[in-house]
Amino acid sequence: MKHLAAFPMTLGEAEWLSLQGLSAYVYHCLRERGLLSLLANEVATFLQESYYREALIEALQHQEATSSILAALNQAGVETVLMKGAALAHTVYPSPRCRPKGDLDIWIRPEQYGEAIQALKRLGYHPQDRQDRPPPLKLLYGGEQQLRSDAPGTGLIELQWPAIRGEWLRHAARIDHQGIWRRKLPIQIDAQISHVMAPEDLLIHLCIHEAINHQFGSPWLRSLLDIHLLVRAHPLHWGQLVERARVWQVATAVWTMLLLAEELCGTSIPSAMLSSLAPAPIKQRLIQRLRLGEAMLLAQSAGYSHRRFLILVAMVDQEQALLRLIRSSLFPERPWIQARYNVSDGPALWRAQFLHPLRLLRSTRA
Repeated sequence: MKHLAAFPMTLGEAEWLSLQGLSAYVYHCLRERGLLSLLANEVATFLQESYYREALIEALQHQEATSSILAALNQAGVETVLMKGAALAHTVYPSPRCRPKGDLDIWIRPEQYGEAIQALKRLGYHPQDRQDRPPPLKLLYGGEQQLRSDAPGTGLIELQWPAIRGEWLRHAARIDHQGIWRRKLPIQIDAQISHVMAPEDLLIHLCIHEAINHQFGSPWLRSLLDIHLLVRAHPLHWGQLVERARVWQVATAVWTMLLLAEELCGTSIPSAMLSSLAPAPIKQRLIQRLRLGEAMLLAQSAGYSHRRFLILVAMVDQEQALLRLIRSSLFPERPWIQARYNVSDGPALWRAQFLHPLRLLRSTRA
């Protein structure tokens, strides 16, 4: 309170909170503590309008849609695990309204894909495919199926299998998806039952998602707040988390994200746990030179650039995995090329194999 009175929030700072996806949470906390009166009228109005426009209305629509989606999937006998925003909003945030959510990410078992699609079609959702993940590629290596509805108050659904995936993870990590599925915990939203990952698995997933999938880009500090609130909400088994991160070969990514959460959010992370996850000193110096915390504060994105490449290289735990990642990225196995570019054999396959590394290198801009 003294700090807020001595250093009142400016409108620019409130806009920065909105950019970082934090304004709804900050507004809720200030309102619950009776501190809104310490804000200038224009700042309080901005946060209030942001909360009700971007958080309250969206959250109410999202929860209603989530409930009907889970009801349809439960009726079809499809087991579900809610991921990221939907899971966090109902488990670690003081109110679901405090956690902005875009799409609804649901992890399903691949053998129940058909039942899930039919159940959601009956609700008016229609599948749509991403050009870079055609159906044959998803069938081979897993992926996501996006579904949309034209009905008001609905958003994008992403059915996912497995939960933690991607080309970096396929070549540089060894995720135990079956173990994560076995450890899932039940959650009830309205009258509907779903599941969330066990806290240790969820924490690792959040770290991987921001470090690898987003290369420490958007949603920036909101990803650190997710981690901060998860650590605060659950008594974590840190020893199990360290063991899984090491065995899954994602210790560097987890260490980096937890260190950033400690530095920027004041998250309470056991020092012995951080030491157990820490990479070699030379890798630590490389990560420091990337100035990841500064980039997150400034809401910068790596994009398709050399910086993105350096981040992904820095996050690899083992040298052998790094060599495997580079080789497989430039020269994927034949089934991958065939599925990705819809070619079979002969000249079309050879052409796709030749052009793939050129496309990859062209997309990495300075």
